[in-house]
Amino acid sequence: MLLTWHNLTFYRDLMGGLHAAIAKGAVKSFVEEYHCRQKQIDGIVSSA
Repeated sequence: MLLTWHNLTFYRDLMGGLHAAIAKGAVKSFVEEYHCRQKQIDGIVSSA
């Protein structure tokens, strides 16, 4: 159940950020920032 809540929260936040980026016309920068954050997270997880 906890993983379900985590996944729903993740997608809610992701889609909210994407929606805001679309409204501002900044989708490209949103995607670039998202990929940068994911690479940082991947680095933290793989080094643990």
